[in-house]
Amino acid sequence: MSEKQPNDAAIRLQATDPTHSFLVQAPAGSGKTELLTDRILALLSTVKRPEDIIAITFTRKAAAEMHERVLEKLSKGLSDTPPVAEHERRSWDMARKALERDREFDWNILQYPARLAIRTIDSFCASLVRAMPWMSSMGGLPGIAEDARPHYLAAASATIELAGECPEVKRLLTHMDLDVSATRDALADMLSQRDQWLPHLERSDDHSALEDNLLEAIEQDLAKLLAVMPEHWAEQLAPLAHFAAGIG
Repeated sequence: MSEKQPNDAAIRLQATDPTHSFLVQAPAGSGKTELLTDRILALLSTVKRPEDIIAITFTRKAAAEMHERVLEKLSKGLSDTPPVAEHERRSWDMARKALERDREFDWNILQYPARLAIRTIDSFCASLVRAMPWMSSMGGLPGIAEDARPHYLAAASATIELAGECPEVKRLLTHMDLDVSATRDALADMLSQRDQWLPHLERSDDHSALEDNLLEAIEQDLAKLLAVMPEHWAEQLAPLAHFAAGIG
């Protein structure tokens, strides 16, 4: 009886083709790591150095798992007996080709597994800084903080200290009723979410563009508020508007 293959077996095999790029989206436990490690094996058979391949993950745990999987498959490729399962046999074939490349260029990758560049985003960025100390303008290799909150608070405090010479900071403090602690926390929160608002500051020297972005954000918030307001709310609030006008 032949082994039953998943419905997307052909697509999985196609995604290991090193001559094309692919975007793989799948839920946890669906075999993404298996597919990625097979693709690394396929790439190893095409490069002159293992360092020419870079695999980037979010966590050290994921990087360690991928690294271990690739080395495990390469070790199985040393055997002349192919596995019975078809998906394992494909990995075995790729590992054999990668090992041929290893012998051709004298990599000794199983003896020097660190040549497999499977890293976290932080580790990859640190390697760039280490390789270009002059261009990075850093005196030494930066450390990786597990909790960035203290750094955000320090940057916020340094910003608040500019209130005496920076009208914008003074205006912010005034808006926050001179509550330094609340202002610092608000700035720190903004820094932790900078991926959401930094794109709107691409032209930070263009005040009209910044005002347009702010207006757009306000209009979006007002539209969300309008969507949850009760029916005929405007008529119900009309007397209050006249009352406020009379007070003014």
